[in-house]
Formats: sequence, C-alpha cells, structure tokens
Amino acid sequence: MKVQEIKERLMVHFPDDKVEAFDLRGSGDHFSVVVISDKFKDLSLVDRHREIYSIFKDEIAGKIHAMQIQTYTYEEWRNKK
Repeated sequence: MKVQEIKERLMVHFPDDKVEAFDLRGSGDHFSVVVISDKFKDLSLVDRHREIYSIFKDEIAGKIHAMQIQTYTYEEWRNKK
C-alpha cells in the first residue's frame, strides 16, 4: 500500500481530525500512523487500536505486514508537547 492510501482511508473515519501516516521502511508494508481525535475519549488503548485495525482488516497480514499506531485525544496531544 501507499502512504496516501493509508491516510485517505483513515480520513474517511476521522474526517475532521489530524491524521498522519508514514512508510517506515520504504517497502509499502510497514507503516506508522498517528491519529488525533476526540473520538478516542473514554476508549482504552486496546480499543483505540482495534478501531484503527478494523479499518485495515482486509490488508493486515497481507498488503500490510506491520502497523505502528499512536492515538491521542486533542487534550492528550497538547499535554504530550
């Protein structure tokens, strides 16, 4: 997959939020994504990751070998900086 495809797919689910995607190896199968959204409020880290993985359920272990996921609410993101 391409980074732009990853980002576009995430933006469908998080249209008003901050979404970034990176190809970690340049090989098109190891990615890192960062999603900042208040949709993550009151969700555990596991549930946040499940939500992201569900978007790519057909590609995981196929086109996507590995995906590093970072999820934040806007408040968590502000506090991180």
